[in-house]
Amino acid sequence: MAIKSGLFAFVVSLGVCEKLSGIGNMITMERDWVPNLACTSTSQGDHIYSLTHLNAVMRRIDLICKLVSPLVISVIISATSMPAGVVTVAGMSGISWGFEVFCARRVWRSCPRLRASKAVDLVPNTTPTDRPNLGRLHAIRAQSQRLCRSHLTQLRNYVSTDVWVPSISLAMLHLSVLSYSATFITFLLNSGFSLIVITIARAIGSIVEVSSTFVAPAGIGYLAVAKGDARIVEDQEELLDDEEQRSRKQHAVGLARSGLWGITLQLANLVPVVLAIFYLHQPGPSSLLSRFLSLHSQFSSRLLTTIMMFTFLSISRLGLWVFDLTTQEITQTQVRPDQRSSFAGTEMGFISLFELAQWVISAIVSHPNDFRWLALGSLGAVLCSTAMYAYWVKRQRGHLTHWDRIGKSCFHPTTGN
Repeated sequence: MAIKSGLFAFVVSLGVCEKLSGIGNMITMERDWVPNLACTSTSQGDHIYSLTHLNAVMRRIDLICKLVSPLVISVIISATSMPAGVVTVAGMSGISWGFEVFCARRVWRSCPRLRASKAVDLVPNTTPTDRPNLGRLHAIRAQSQRLCRSHLTQLRNYVSTDVWVPSISLAMLHLSVLSYSATFITFLLNSGFSLIVITIARAIGSIVEVSSTFVAPAGIGYLAVAKGDARIVEDQEELLDDEEQRSRKQHAVGLARSGLWGITLQLANLVPVVLAIFYLHQPGPSSLLSRFLSLHSQFSSRLLTTIMMFTFLSISRLGLWVFDLTTQEITQTQVRPDQRSSFAGTEMGFISLFELAQWVISAIVSHPNDFRWLALGSLGAVLCSTAMYAYWVKRQRGHLTHWDRIGKSCFHPTTGN
């Protein structure tokens, strides 16, 4: 028993190290390497190599792998055995690690911008050096204070940027349990849904998520055609010609608008999901006669509620990933290169904090009949996130919607000239 517990603790420790390493690798690649490698011009000739499309392709690969890999492993385990599945996963991990290291080294050597030194703000070391007999306790205390000052400096740099509001609003979405997560799937199983229905719904949701990687670039390009929104990008450190300057400003406007449409789409589609969850928890008829008379109507209503819940939940994933892709590019382009990694690390810290809060709340409110209140609280978190992002967009652009243009299109649908 002791050996088994020790092995379990060892495996968990390895999993923690793997998780931390994966997060560090993701921050480095997505937030630091990709902006340096992608073409920053959004002109017609370089459009295919733009940062928007590179982010979308990387996210598409990631989502497709998350969709296909569980199916492949399930088929392998079903056709062979559990040890064979474990060996397959280990072998694929080793092969992918070697391939990733080879590609990373090749890109590093071929791109001078990645090898260029960066100016980093270091926290001054205030540990006394003229006292060689400084006690070990004092040395540990001084090191802890320096570490705290370093984290406070990173947090201060995070909130000093112009894009910390979109970042924190994206992180706040991880408070929600309204996704195909373990908490929601557990609720569905306890509510009487079969595993095959949940699997089909989750697969459809994953397909919708992949489609967001096609919708987001098209939406950004379409929403970037508006004129008169020059406040979003004001301070440019380099001199650009008028055409490229105008193209960048319009692209920034497209990003802000696309993010607003994405998070609004998510919020709007989660409302019927919450209503469906509340409907599933409503008490049934008390008498035997009323139960018999309402049996057919209950079956029809439950079927309709199920279809509505899974449909709108899947569509909400489209809005989520559109918002995620636009917010990622906003932080990539509007954060100083020397602060991208620390900014992304702080953002990931908030994401982990909100995820931890979600798990703690789910553990406290653990009864299946109380999941509706978790769903209602999740809707409130998405609403707060939407309000924060809308406030940021209004502060940047000066408005949210062109009401004058909407009025013209409503009252004057056609113009003569």
